[in-house]
Amino acid sequence: MTGANWDGSEMCWRHLPQQYGAIHFHEDDIYDFEWETDFSFWCLKIFGPGFTVFDSSRKVSMTRFLCLSVRRGINGLPVYVYWCRPFSYTVYGNHARPDYEPSWLDRNEAWNAYPWNPAEYHTTDVPPTIFTRSKGICHASHRRPLFNLRPGYLTFGANACSDCVIFRLTVT
Repeated sequence: MTGANWDGSEMCWRHLPQQYGAIHFHEDDIYDFEWETDFSFWCLKIFGPGFTVFDSSRKVSMTRFLCLSVRRGINGLPVYVYWCRPFSYTVYGNHARPDYEPSWLDRNEAWNAYPWNPAEYHTTDVPPTIFTRSKGICHASHRRPLFNLRPGYLTFGANACSDCVIFRLTVT
């Protein structure tokens, strides 16, 4: 993370560490979630290297897509799969949407998008945009997983902000 004295002259912290700050983790930041496995699958030989989209919704009522990169093993080693998040998902994950309006629900239905929006749901233990440290949402945790920018989720009122996700879904 850049520090308060970062002047933008260097983009790599290793080259000018005095301009970079430290990351401080809080009680609700990422750690071992100890979640149960939702699904598993075998990569067949016909499932070649490259990017693909995997529909993991067989056991749930709503379609969930995971963007995957598959690579063949080297010298007989097994194939591995990397779950790659779309660019927007990584950059804007859990960004509070101050421009949300209930009219988005009609657009969700028209575009066959994910039908719920976190702006409508409030909890007493974790407010929708503030954690216990009184800062805005930034990192995911077991209490607030990143879900608002996955493929099929209408996060923005305009479709223009979803280009990267849509591009990945159409070219694979």
